[in-house]
Amino acid sequence: MRTADFDYPLPQELIAQHPIEQRDASRLLTLDRSTATIAHRQFADLEALLRSGDVLVANNSRVIPARVRGQKEGDGARVEILLTEEHAPGEWWCMLRPGKRIHNGTRIQLHDLDGCPTPNWVESIDKNDTGKYLLRLPGSPDVHELLQAIGETPLPPYIERTPIDTLADRERYQTVYAKADGSVAAPTAGLHFTDEMLNRLRTKGVTFAEVTLHVGPGTFQPVECDRIEDHPMHEERFEISAVTAGTVNQAKAEGRRVVAVGTTSMRVLESGGTGGAPIDEGLGAGKKSEADPQDPFDSKKKEVEDPLGPTDPLKDDPFSIDPLPEDPTSIDPPKPPAAPKVGPKSAPSFTSGELGTAIVAVKKSTKALKESDATGREEFNLKLTLFKDLCALGETYTFAEG
Repeated sequence: MRTADFDYPLPQELIAQHPIEQRDASRLLTLDRSTATIAHRQFADLEALLRSGDVLVANNSRVIPARVRGQKEGDGARVEILLTEEHAPGEWWCMLRPGKRIHNGTRIQLHDLDGCPTPNWVESIDKNDTGKYLLRLPGSPDVHELLQAIGETPLPPYIERTPIDTLADRERYQTVYAKADGSVAAPTAGLHFTDEMLNRLRTKGVTFAEVTLHVGPGTFQPVECDRIEDHPMHEERFEISAVTAGTVNQAKAEGRRVVAVGTTSMRVLESGGTGGAPIDEGLGAGKKSEADPQDPFDSKKKEVEDPLGPTDPLKDDPFSIDPLPEDPTSIDPPKPPAAPKVGPKSAPSFTSGELGTAIVAVKKSTKALKESDATGREEFNLKLTLFKDLCALGETYTFAEG
């Protein structure tokens, strides 16, 4: 699948730089798969689209203020640091910008939110193949306490406003049900829920279930390859509680709908219930891969053939909201454009007469080959290769020569 198939125009002026004042006043686009119709609504209309018995699954991961700024010891160069994953107590894998001149032993003095130096220093102690740096952070204060004091909320790269309204962003770039610290980006689909709306849904009979998936730095990584399949996917840690697993499994067994809030929740459900299997509690938090029995998040995973065979991702998805009808009016995904056919007009270097001469030359070389002439055999092989290349330039040629 080509990356270009997903290109679409997005005017810069239509990218909001500030959130709307009321969370659930944002817009909502709905697609009715049974009728293939699209409707433009308000997010508050979601109440009317859900019904009693539905299970709403949301990601309760909380965004940490993981971006800090500082300057290098020595030349005083400014450095931006994004903490992505804790490696060991006091050690974090980080993304640095700029990072080209950071080496093992490089020390960086951290700044506060006003850009003033603090007494806190970090030191680079390693670098991995993906370009991330392992930094040793100060032992005191606690890392999370330090981030709360001087860290910024890592907003998406398309939010370009300045100055950054750090304290306000910490509240709004967070779901109202966020609990578990760990994400460097918000599960954005859930940002539009309010406590009042969730209470009304519970009163209506909608069950609210939670999973945890800590959104990693890969969410900021652009797709730079021509084929989607070639894009390197990062890993994310997730957890499904026994309560959530039981709630989802019971709903599916009873034929009730399971509605995932955003792609992060859907990824957890897909990972925990592939091929229609029941959700496995704790998957991703306590399971261990064969590559490293000590590391449940090792990147080397064993591929297991699905005993149920290949499935249609829409018709057989155990978490689809409604079964997908066979709709003759449905639109197939766009196919990559066919490679242009190269005909004689695209190859002005070769005329039909010259192609005819090539055929005659090949026939003469064939006679030499039959006479076991080594020179003729070599000439024949070369001209046969040339002839094949020339034929590839055109369609079908008919010649009178020879």
